[in-house]
Amino acid sequence: MTGGLTVSGVVKSFGPNRVLDGVDLQVGLGEIHGLLGLNGSGKSTLVKVLSGYHRADAGLATFGGEPLGDGTGRVVVLHQDLGLEPSLPVLDNVVVASRYATRALAPVRRRALAAEVGLLLEELQARIHPRQLVADLPAAARAQVAFARAMFRLRRTSGAQPMLFILDEPTANLPTGEVQHLIDTVRRVAEAGNAVIYVSHRMAEIDEVTHRLSILRDGRVALSADTRDVSRDQLIEAMLGASLDAVPLRSEHPLDPRPGLEVRGLSTERLRAVDLDAPRGIVTGVTGLAGMGCEDLPEVLAGLRKPLRGTVSVDGSVLPARHGYRVARQRGVALVPADRLRAGLWREGSARDNVSITVLSRFHGRLGLSHSRERAGARQVMADVGVTPLDADRPVWAFSGGNQQKMLLGKWLQTDPSTWILHEPTQGVDAAASQAILLRLRAVADSGAVVLIVSGDFSQLAQICDRVHVIREGDVVGTLDGGEVTERDIARLAQGSAAELVREVRGG
Repeated sequence: MTGGLTVSGVVKSFGPNRVLDGVDLQVGLGEIHGLLGLNGSGKSTLVKVLSGYHRADAGLATFGGEPLGDGTGRVVVLHQDLGLEPSLPVLDNVVVASRYATRALAPVRRRALAAEVGLLLEELQARIHPRQLVADLPAAARAQVAFARAMFRLRRTSGAQPMLFILDEPTANLPTGEVQHLIDTVRRVAEAGNAVIYVSHRMAEIDEVTHRLSILRDGRVALSADTRDVSRDQLIEAMLGASLDAVPLRSEHPLDPRPGLEVRGLSTERLRAVDLDAPRGIVTGVTGLAGMGCEDLPEVLAGLRKPLRGTVSVDGSVLPARHGYRVARQRGVALVPADRLRAGLWREGSARDNVSITVLSRFHGRLGLSHSRERAGARQVMADVGVTPLDADRPVWAFSGGNQQKMLLGKWLQTDPSTWILHEPTQGVDAAASQAILLRLRAVADSGAVVLIVSGDFSQLAQICDRVHVIREGDVVGTLDGGEVTERDIARLAQGSAAELVREVRGG
């Protein structure tokens, strides 16, 4: 693969733990290469070796014939957090990494820079003006700005040489409607002669965007092949080392007769007099395309955002008008937000800090807080929900996304909420962890609680939900129950016509 990426026998250990064990990988120029694997398989460590953050213990990685990690400057990693400054214009975000000019003390010619950045954005087919504020851009457009920033820097330092772009879960925080814009941009970047590694847990995206793929398992490449030649079952088997049997997640119990969650006439800037019910004992989904309004529901129901009008009833009792978060919590409502590290967990805190915060009073005695009892309690919860490693003093940021999400569930499970509101509960989580989380939610529903999932993942909703409300243009346009809950029917309602099925819907 002349001019592309070649990884040969790369090994990386941390103490006695060998994280990468002889990894071989090739990515050609113009190629989009999918990189998959369970949390802890070695993906993040491989990315850090390629970017120069870690130095390999053995083996070699080259791009364009030059060893990586030796200052080639041709590798760019785009994380979920794009590292943009929202309060500044696009122009400043693009050129700041290049220090505006090529020579020290050279004058900053903003008009010429704006023209140069404008042409670069045109190459990416981004409908963005260099003087727009990043804060005013949708999520997919911000990703285009991050691409432009990397390309601008390289052209200023090395000319128009090919680059290696590594995208780490690039669509994890994107609304459904903006995913395709990002994918189109990735294709244009590859077609311009660059190499792209696309790290994702979303197999539908891997199917659509990648030419080839590699799967890491236990620090080794378990499978490398053309994407079109690999079935979904083969992917999962390669990731797990065994087949993942489909687990029936629909309820087999009769509806709980007790009142659950009832929403009547709820309106926000995007929702228009929404009525919906989430009974006890089943899993209820709410979905719709990006911008249609369903994203407003979690925070409104949990009291973090005030509705314009409407009522919310929990366990047969109407919450006070424009109720707050404290009132919702007192009534047994628990919120699992989409952005777990910013809105659900304390990133710098330990697992113990995060898991025990909802029940801290249990560990107080006459001499104050017992840290040993708190630690033991946290470890028990972590074990119950399957968090690994079982280290209560480890900072939350050091755990994988799937383990962070399990901790967030464990944090609330201790309080036995009557009503669960979950926004994208398996976002950025690998297949095995996702299955474990869904099984846990099914058990919560079977215990008689209300479980309401707000998600744009039609496939997942079809797997676990007994009822799905679909919102379009701020209105509930349909409710599916039981056997009616299929990915295709959810998509039909969300799109408005069978001819406009979303790209995730396959076959049938």
